[in-house]
Amino acid sequence: MMFKTLEEAILKILENQENLQVKIDAILQIEWSTKDVARYLNKSTKSIENYIKQGKLKEGVHFIRRNRRLYFYPEAIIDFKKDLLNPKEIKKIEKQLHPISRKILAKIK
Repeated sequence: MMFKTLEEAILKILENQENLQVKIDAILQIEWSTKDVARYLNKSTKSIENYIKQGKLKEGVHFIRRNRRLYFYPEAIIDFKKDLLNPKEIKKIEKQLHPISRKILAKIK
């Protein structure tokens, strides 16, 4: 048997988890280019530019500009992809007319 006790197995799992977290943190600290973001989102670089123009990707939140180049924050792009895949539902609100307007419109019909 590889591990003598359950306690040793749990300690080994926790150690592996910590090592993976360090690697993930290192990967997420690297800034992504526009091409990297397009590849990750499975979109074109033109789509990324459009997201920026539309305000969906925001400077200071999703990316920074340095020497006229864009550098994206991976963690923010990962969150953006989650929102892109699961857009928040917008509830349709029925218009409420003022009682006087309702009476006038009723007479017109």
